[in-house]
Amino acid sequence: MAPPSDEPERPLSGLRIAFLPPPPWFGVHDDVLDAHHRLADALAPHAQAVAWRAPDLPGGVAGLYETFMRMMAALGARLTPRAEREEFAALLRTSPDPRDLAWAQGLFATAADRAAWGARRRVLRAALGSFFDHWDILVAPAVTVPAFRHAPGHAADWFSVLDLGGGRMGRYNDLFLPAALAALPGLPATVFPAGTTPTGLPVGLQALTRAGADRTTIAFAAELAAIIGGFQPPPLPVPGG
Repeated sequence: MAPPSDEPERPLSGLRIAFLPPPPWFGVHDDVLDAHHRLADALAPHAQAVAWRAPDLPGGVAGLYETFMRMMAALGARLTPRAEREEFAALLRTSPDPRDLAWAQGLFATAADRAAWGARRRVLRAALGSFFDHWDILVAPAVTVPAFRHAPGHAADWFSVLDLGGGRMGRYNDLFLPAALAALPGLPATVFPAGTTPTGLPVGLQALTRAGADRTTIAFAAELAAIIGGFQPPPLPVPGG
């Protein structure tokens, strides 16, 4: 864990804010994308700089995500009998999706694998540190979709799909990516309300910054309320609920 930063809080006017362009393979609901773009437009007159920028990472965001998937699978594998892991891995290996293959690899991690993933994690952390030398905050989705209808007795599985709007469908396991952006390299992240969908459901985004500078994202989220409004409770009954 990084020690707390003694970096003083800065007003929004002094912040350089990058917005993460969603990778083409990463499914994000239209309403979340709209909120992401609305916020970038709303902040442009208030911040020192606003731009759409992705960190320069070895292997890109996809590489970060695949490393995260391997490490998560390895953690869960300790609690899963080998026969179950082999059955699931065989199914995953029939998929052309590299995220599925990464999870399959993690189910049978060796000590050498864990060491290699740890080393990669340090490389990614250093690359993100370099990114935050030029940008104070990175804004990304906090989750890929607005709240979806609960279906009792029909729990989602690994290959479930999510409605992304406009006739597009996304992978249920893409819900892991927003968390991976902060969790794998160990970055502070503050989730904040960023408006609502056309039906009134809340949309959340997240602000990330360099390790140890938690106060930066917390202060940023607090200032946003005056510009775009804070949390607005959804209408009751909840649409689609």
